[in-house]
Amino acid sequence: MFLKIFTVTQINSYIKKMFNADAILNHVSVKGEISNFKLHYSGHMYFTLKDDRAK
Repeated sequence: MFLKIFTVTQINSYIKKMFNADAILNHVSVKGEISNFKLHYSGHMYFTLKDDRAK
């Protein structure tokens, strides 16, 4: 079995195309609770987004 290896850029581009091509995902908003928020010295923000049914 051949395993195809993708770069992060390739995966991000693919996901972006899927969201842009899908009529529902193209206009999605997400509502949830932010936890484990961390502001990195670079200015990036990292967090977990969850709701009451998230695992």
